[in-house]
Amino acid sequence: MRIVIGSDNEGMELKEVVKAYLLELGHEVVDLSEEPAADFVDSAVAVGSDLLAHPESLGFAFDRYGAGSYMAACKMKGLVACECSDERSAFMTRQHNNVCLICLGVGITNSVNKVPGARCCLVRDMAPAVYARENLAANVVGFGGKICGEFLIADIVDAFLAAQYRPTPENDALVAKIDAVWQGDAKAQAAPDFFDEFLAKWDEGCYHD
Repeated sequence: MRIVIGSDNEGMELKEVVKAYLLELGHEVVDLSEEPAADFVDSAVAVGSDLLAHPESLGFAFDRYGAGSYMAACKMKGLVACECSDERSAFMTRQHNNVCLICLGVGITNSVNKVPGARCCLVRDMAPAVYARENLAANVVGFGGKICGEFLIADIVDAFLAAQYRPTPENDALVAKIDAVWQGDAKAQAAPDFFDEFLAKWDEGCYHD
């Protein structure tokens, strides 16, 4: 299988481990980050663009928590991404949501991130929730109801609500860059029927969350 990978500086070590494993399994690996990308937006968009051009391929994007790559990838029309930190989520999103890009570091959060101005992270523990809120101005959190227990979810909710966005030149630039990914398709996404196709597929049972 042809597999495309990319990473920012924070994800390079893990990317190399996964790359070696994929090669060992006999896959064709296209590494778009022999040198780390400037940031996770660039690496995620590079991988996503390649996948849109090669629909039979699959991809992996790496950063510190996976949240940033996921937000950026979900802004790309035609791309379905998931942020995974457990085996079950990876399996279910591939089987039921036809995910082509896993962000390391399903359903409903992809739809949220298609909305201009929404920055949604799918989390399994408190650290990514706090990171996404403080550094990426996340305004939505997605949970796996069959993955996280109710007490862990309560802790994540508390941590996310207590965290505040920390505006810095670097963080502001990343948030602006994430939000800018969708603008290439701004006219289409502003149309009132933009989600009709996705809603029809949901009604047909194509998506499961």
